[in-house]
Amino acid sequence: MKSVDIAFPVYRGNLEEIESTIQKVSAYCKKHVKNYDWHLVLGINGWRAEKVIALAKRLEEHYPRLRHVYTLTPGKGAGLHTAWSQSKADIVSYMDIDLSVDLKDLPKLLNGVKKEDICVGSRYHKDSRVDRSFLRKAASWVYHTIIQRFILRIRCEDLHCGFKAFRRGVAQKLLPYVQDPGWFFDTEIMSLAERLDYSIKTIPIVWNEGKNSGLSLRRVVPAFILKNIELRIRPVPEYLRKK
Repeated sequence: MKSVDIAFPVYRGNLEEIESTIQKVSAYCKKHVKNYDWHLVLGINGWRAEKVIALAKRLEEHYPRLRHVYTLTPGKGAGLHTAWSQSKADIVSYMDIDLSVDLKDLPKLLNGVKKEDICVGSRYHKDSRVDRSFLRKAASWVYHTIIQRFILRIRCEDLHCGFKAFRRGVAQKLLPYVQDPGWFFDTEIMSLAERLDYSIKTIPIVWNEGKNSGLSLRRVVPAFILKNIELRIRPVPEYLRKK
């Protein structure tokens, strides 16, 4: 039986969401993820995280398949980097703590790495059902259609969807070369994977926009453009290329 770690990057702003999400995901996995030896991992990141860590420890007493890791470095990428780097599971994956993606799509995500190196959910798949604000939909379209394709020249159609699974060996090869601890983590790791010829499966999802996103479009878009340019010219470590 394959083992899988399902990580949730969290910081102090997610405190109110964590317990209900762990309860829902644990209950779902017990019924519908029986073909995997699954574990849940809270990737806690950032300063002033004492209350989040205390909650994680309390929840671990009730949920034996839950554990937490902590890094002082703030950011989604830092939380995932810590969780995945320490993992011993066959598959490493992650979901957003607000459960924007329907849990019914989880088995499909995990099954996607049976034959492929990586599986990602896409809000742009023709069979996806998406409930999202106009502003975020427009900003995401501009980012993926213009910036991503013209600057990075990669094909992955939804870099920032919070629903991905990797074969652990692939993720742990790429992680040392992913530099950004924040929201650009997804773009970096997917760009590296594609440029190094790792196989990627895209699946449709049911998506409902969360209410507590830590992403400020006004703050990150200018930075994302500069980061994309830097990533485009950054040398790729050829010895990591899939053989």
